[in-house]
Amino acid sequence: MGIRLLLFFMLPGLLAAAPLPTVDNSSLDGGVFCGYQGWFNAPGDGSERGYTHYWKNGRFAPGSCSVDYWPDMTEATEAERFETPFRFADGSPACVYSARRPETVERHFRWMREYNIRGAMLQRFLTEIRNSSGRENADTVLDNVRRAAARHGRTWLLMYDISGNADFELFARDWKRLNDTGVIRRDDPNYQRHGGKPLVAFWGLFAERPESLGWFERAIELVTADPVYGGFSVMAGVNDNWRTVRGETGGRLRRIAARCTVISAWTVGRYDNESREAWMKRVIPEDMKWCAARGVTYLPVIFPGFSWHNLRGGKLDQLPRREGRFYREQAEELLRFGARQLYVAMFDEMDEGTCIFKTSRRVPVGASPFLTYGDGVPEDFYLQLTSQIARRLEKQ
Repeated sequence: MGIRLLLFFMLPGLLAAAPLPTVDNSSLDGGVFCGYQGWFNAPGDGSERGYTHYWKNGRFAPGSCSVDYWPDMTEATEAERFETPFRFADGSPACVYSARRPETVERHFRWMREYNIRGAMLQRFLTEIRNSSGRENADTVLDNVRRAAARHGRTWLLMYDISGNADFELFARDWKRLNDTGVIRRDDPNYQRHGGKPLVAFWGLFAERPESLGWFERAIELVTADPVYGGFSVMAGVNDNWRTVRGETGGRLRRIAARCTVISAWTVGRYDNESREAWMKRVIPEDMKWCAARGVTYLPVIFPGFSWHNLRGGKLDQLPRREGRFYREQAEELLRFGARQLYVAMFDEMDEGTCIFKTSRRVPVGASPFLTYGDGVPEDFYLQLTSQIARRLEKQ
């Protein structure tokens, strides 16, 4: 009897230590996926990168920062809390997290599991990996994501972002290295697949960025057709005007898009609360028709709101969330259009105020203003909404 009782109390801990079964990774169909930046650092995290993506112009203090929301740190261990010069109204120090801490990334993926988010698309910026410090940090976060996804039964995939850097040779070296070292494995049960193959995402195919066209053509060839480093399907992140932009670059862009397995058009900031309904009705169904006619999967983007006052100035709470209505209405419209999968921008992006993870209801005081999800709104409010959206999508 005593042994049985001991096992009863030990069982929750034993279960918590074991990896959970992985959700179906064979297709994007029926799932909600989140963009995961994983780009926040703090002094003392081992990166020697300071308060990367928290600070502004190399300084992180009241009056100089680049985030409009403050992360919720109530579940963090002491090892995950990095004290800052910011203070709460009672004088206590405000702490932030670093994505280099595996415990932190694991908690984020636990939230994804608890709130029915199927997987994460990890952003990998060529501007970050062009030097050894940025590459080492990106590799560390990538490893954290792989382990956390396996631990919590989520999927993940790599999304290369070429904003600000379209160096194909840099990408090719990195892609080959990650494959050669087994970081990217075609048989990884947690790596997201689509169209019968593992999926890799490239973001930044814009007619307004002519350098992106040649980069995409070469990158698609490498990851799909190369005898050693190919065998993948491709998702392309495109501008919202990808289907209608005119001229030679527009035609070339659409020829590239037709070679992809998945197209995801960026909609963040493209409409506000007043223009959302008309914009979506005018654009989304036609995008979906274009893709369906060519056998391409369409992955629409939804976002909860937008604000980058501390990062770039302008109005605080530029695109208001309206207590979740803006987010929910986008999802409902897309479900009516027959969307079969959704991409949420973003899980953790406090810089542009598009985060849906838990943020603090108590924010620092001083020269830098911060937003909350609303008076009386719980820290996990947008995760709850995302869970509701995911359940409706699965049923549909």
